[in-house]
Amino acid sequence: MRYNREKKELTFDEAKDKALRLLEFRSHSERELSDKLKRAGAKEEDIDEILEFCRNYGFLDDRKYAIAKAKDLKNLKKYVGVLMLLFLLVGFTSCEDDETIFDRIVGRTWIGDLGFESDDRYHDPLESGIYLGADGFGEDQLCYYDNGDYYGKPLRLQWSVGNGTLYIDYGNVAPPRELRNVYVSHGRMTGTLYINGFYYGDVELYMQ
Repeated sequence: MRYNREKKELTFDEAKDKALRLLEFRSHSERELSDKLKRAGAKEEDIDEILEFCRNYGFLDDRKYAIAKAKDLKNLKKYVGVLMLLFLLVGFTSCEDDETIFDRIVGRTWIGDLGFESDDRYHDPLESGIYLGADGFGEDQLCYYDNGDYYGKPLRLQWSVGNGTLYIDYGNVAPPRELRNVYVSHGRMTGTLYINGFYYGDVELYMQ
């Protein structure tokens, strides 16, 4: 994987395979799947045909996706009262200070999606396992979602926390990552991921 390498245009079959692999990993909205295929190098006309194929076979359904998301939010609301009580009792806020974030993530390994893909014609999504050392250095061991096999050697990185954002610098190996609005609780870290300054999406990482 190289930071400045040119993205290869995908053939129709390659783009279709990528779409099915992404949907096998988890459900997507049409917009999310379309955006990922565009970033991977799929052509507009191929994307439209692939989305139609996925809809026809029931692999893609924005209505079901929205209902599932709504259920998640409904379940979350059950705990709002408890969270508000904690807020009043201990002065806890969702915008954690940098020192708190640092203390909760340092010296641990966090597993989740940081927007990596395999560097081949399939562009398989890869899971990151980032270790964040106390000296501001660390490493990211990428692996395949389907079987957990390692993808290459660990990537060396530098990291820091500032203004509620986790900054991850891979040098010239990969574009830098920013995880903004970081929130850490009970072994779970959430935030909005930006890659090289461009919005990627909301992500979750779990402490190993």
